[in-house]
Amino acid sequence: MNPWFVVLAVLTPESTLDGIAVEAHWRDPPPFFVGQAIGVEVRCPFPGDRPELVVPKVVSAELVKIADLDNGWDLRLIASKAGPLRVPPFSVRFGSDSRVVRSSSLSATIRDLPAAGRTRAFLGGVGTLESIRAEALPNSIRLGQTFEYRLTLAGPAARGSTAKPDYAAWDRTNPGLRVVDLPDEFDTSADQRTHRFRVRPTRAGETALPPLAVAFFDPKVQSYQTRLGPRVTINVLAPPAFGPDSIVEAPERPTNDPWVGNAVITVVATVLAAVLLIVSKRLLDVRRGDPARLLKRRARALQSREAVQTLAQQIQGDLVDYLRLAVGRPSGVLTPGEGADAIASLHGDTTLVEQTRDLIAACDRARYGPAVGGPTREGLQRQAMETYQGLGRVAPKSARPMPSSAARGGAVDLAE
Repeated sequence: MNPWFVVLAVLTPESTLDGIAVEAHWRDPPPFFVGQAIGVEVRCPFPGDRPELVVPKVVSAELVKIADLDNGWDLRLIASKAGPLRVPPFSVRFGSDSRVVRSSSLSATIRDLPAAGRTRAFLGGVGTLESIRAEALPNSIRLGQTFEYRLTLAGPAARGSTAKPDYAAWDRTNPGLRVVDLPDEFDTSADQRTHRFRVRPTRAGETALPPLAVAFFDPKVQSYQTRLGPRVTINVLAPPAFGPDSIVEAPERPTNDPWVGNAVITVVATVLAAVLLIVSKRLLDVRRGDPARLLKRRARALQSREAVQTLAQQIQGDLVDYLRLAVGRPSGVLTPGEGADAIASLHGDTTLVEQTRDLIAACDRARYGPAVGGPTREGLQRQAMETYQGLGRVAPKSARPMPSSAARGGAVDLAE
């Protein structure tokens, strides 16, 4: 018999039917942590047709059935808050008359993820990683074209690894590389997540992308583990050279031919339209690239009714995007100290530095801290709005070089 079956679950069912009992137990040994996929098994030897399992609702946790077993069901529970956890009894319905047999309830204590040992490579995953695979599609392109970099994580830890990996090492070996984040792909049935990036090389030749580091928390050893993905090599071909032999001369036409005048007018109009389009897009891109205006747009989304953990993740993502535009900081996990240092170098305002540090720390407590005494959604919204307004109103003392049109825009008031 499984030892956790005896320790963690009371096996005497609340009711029986013709000698049939329903028994529930944890499939994984404790301790349990926030974000961990915990196995639950419900046993019910039954004759004849398979009965119906009724899965109870669990406060601050997600409980879903993932497979049918010969004499029961396999389920998975993921807790979103630390503290005591109770799983109500499971109900099994038999026959057309809906006769019901219930199991005992389950209980456990959910722990926070420790702060010690957590690095920028931690993407939020809890569990183990079975494999890390990296690839470029396509792996041979012309200079000026883009390819998609795909980093695929497989295993229980892939489910919670929602933060983007830090690809700052790419720029050190491939200066000028342009990277754009793309939405993740997640396969729930296989516990497989693919982080996607669109990459545009700026130099011809063989481009080698260093491996990306991925950290996760392993509940079995109760510590953070780091794995490296494989190195990816891309062949970037130079554009074909144009020689005089490739030019085909058009036959001469009389200068008084009306076709010539019409062709000139068409070409001039096309060029002017293209120039206007490019200029308008550049102005729009500059406007969208203003970090203060970014916070103004993101502030509107703070009034959503999402859970406090989701709101905290959204706020941390906003600050990561703000610093990426303002100082060129790469995407990745942002700690309170890193955020404060970046704001100090950008603004030099001690009040903003402490507001930013406190806001990131509050988001960490909301995501990984205990359920009792943690930040509330309303309090976190108010604290984020005050910080966003401060960052939007104070002009930075130094920032990445921007076109003069964007620099003239100055600070943006989020309350406009």
